[in-house]
Amino acid sequence: MITTRIYILSDNTSIQQGFGREHGLSLLIQMDQDSYWLWDTGQSSLFLESAGKLGLDLKKLKGVALSHGHYDHTDGLSTLLNEIDFKGPIYANPDFAVDRFKIQKGSAPKPIGLNKAKLPWPLPGFVGVSGSLELTSGLTIISKIERRPGLYQSASDFYFDAEKHLPDFVEDDACLVLLSAAGPVVILGCCHSGLANTLYQVRDILGLNRVFSIIGGMHLINASESSLHQTVQVLMEFSVEYIYPCHCTGKKSTDFLKEQLPGKVFDIGTGSVIEF
Repeated sequence: MITTRIYILSDNTSIQQGFGREHGLSLLIQMDQDSYWLWDTGQSSLFLESAGKLGLDLKKLKGVALSHGHYDHTDGLSTLLNEIDFKGPIYANPDFAVDRFKIQKGSAPKPIGLNKAKLPWPLPGFVGVSGSLELTSGLTIISKIERRPGLYQSASDFYFDAEKHLPDFVEDDACLVLLSAAGPVVILGCCHSGLANTLYQVRDILGLNRVFSIIGGMHLINASESSLHQTVQVLMEFSVEYIYPCHCTGKKSTDFLKEQLPGKVFDIGTGSVIEF
């Protein structure tokens, strides 16, 4: 039976000695000896440095998938294209590369979209996905996640313009579903759609009522207590056994999940390796 490995190449924290950290996320999925898929690229060349330390040859990449168009998940693209000479395919929602801003009260507008200045445009090998697409056998990207009434999502303070006329609800938010030997694994980017919305979309599209593991950012860093309880409830509903929160989940929220779901929540960071 083939062992699937997920390598954390970029994250806000590092729990492995000798590995860097940044506000960003990049994961590599190794489905067999010669099948590598990259999920996000972080905001710098850190993902490439980490891959080298882990002995991973990114010239073996079969493809790249992007969770959404924020800089901390996409700005490593310039390293990927310019230093590795990657030619694609690159999968993402068709609208991932629009201009975007974060505007909080009392602060100047902050550009948070993809920096296209260092990239060839249009991206070589780009494939737009609005819905779902099987990237390879056992690996599916799901984009344009439905926001159901009453369920938590994290998309406040985001705009398409610096004047705050056009709210951005991060509708390009996507996830991956990996069918590992141990069971289905849902891989998140930032989960701006909210975990409940994401898992219900996975269920509706792929018919999965149980998820073995969840890995990635949950964007719970400023979530209310009721939203955290809602997250716990949906994790229990889908009988999730192993939870690896990182990036934008937040320490306080991660500690809450550990308290509510003892023995199921594990710390990861740059340099971590998860096997299924």
